[in-house]
Amino acid sequence: MHKIRQLVLRYPQLSVLIVINVAVWVLLRLLLLCSPAAGWSVLRWCELPCGVLPMLHRMWSLLTYMWVQTDGVHLLFNMLCLCWFGLMLPQGCGWSVGRLYVCGGVCGGLLYAIVGAASGNTLIGSSAAVIAVAMAVTVVISKRRVTLPVIGPVQLMWITVALVTVDVASVAFGDLSGHVAHLGGMLSGLLAGWQMRKWRFTPIQIQSNTEREDMQEPTTEQILSKVRRSGHSSLTPEERKILFKMSRGK
Repeated sequence: MHKIRQLVLRYPQLSVLIVINVAVWVLLRLLLLCSPAAGWSVLRWCELPCGVLPMLHRMWSLLTYMWVQTDGVHLLFNMLCLCWFGLMLPQGCGWSVGRLYVCGGVCGGLLYAIVGAASGNTLIGSSAAVIAVAMAVTVVISKRRVTLPVIGPVQLMWITVALVTVDVASVAFGDLSGHVAHLGGMLSGLLAGWQMRKWRFTPIQIQSNTEREDMQEPTTEQILSKVRRSGHSSLTPEERKILFKMSRGK
């Protein structure tokens, strides 16, 4: 319990994302049990329709669909993946897990609305948003090795490559259900990951000794030496101030 509390305090955004997804699923299940008609009405209100025009008439669904899951197994898998990748997300790279999640969900929803119209289905679920987080983390720390059950140590990049391959193959074989949205989330995560990687690995410019000396305040001896060489008129306003303070002190 103490470790869970530490994780929640250390990763508040990740905790909020998981809590919202679980809370929405629990409330929806309770509503479907107590009043099926009301539950299905809420579900239809949250679903993202296929096709650009239907989406434009229900713009709110571009944000609501990514928080709703009807299948408990689907919810569990998505939340485990979100937690796993979210804990590996490097801090201070300009993209928080919440921002990645929402941008991935929106990009996945937009691509689904444009391309997935042929399927005639509606879209719900957080998969596109979760895959965006996974892709961004993979791009930033692609060579990190993780241990999988049965398989053993594997580089993180190969796990994500496997996920991408499944989605691309599914779309190629005509399954436009949720796989198109997954590809939209992947694209969003890929672009964010490149930006994060560039930010993280940009070399820090170190000032040379000469530059550091130039930034330091000149000493009284340096100022007097400059006056002897070039006269009082060659002094900068800052050097004149220092000289004036010195004369007042004397």
